[in-house]
Amino acid sequence: MKKKILSVIFVTILAFFLVPLSAICGETDKDTQLIKYYENAISKIIFLCNSKAQLKESKSVHLQNCAAMEIKKAAFFSENKERLIKEMDKRDIGVKQYKIEYFLNKKFYENQWRP
Repeated sequence: MKKKILSVIFVTILAFFLVPLSAICGETDKDTQLIKYYENAISKIIFLCNSKAQLKESKSVHLQNCAAMEIKKAAFFSENKERLIKEMDKRDIGVKQYKIEYFLNKKFYENQWRP
């Protein structure tokens, strides 16, 4: 009888400590996945900026100006990728593409117009 009670108490205590431990491990894995997601999103945006930058050879002055801006954006995102990822994680931006793009564009233009 005492062995059954002790084993039930032991299992209860073990379960009590393992459940929060698994939640912590799950959170760490979730954070890692989110950081990878942000990293891939920024890499995709850099790729798109570099694709648009090919318009610099256009005869249109407007397209040349757009290409110059895309070159600046690609450089900014490449140079500040780690900082941007950390800030996105800190601000809990989420995984919606429009929120990620809004955040990144906002940071780029804040940096552009800073004296």
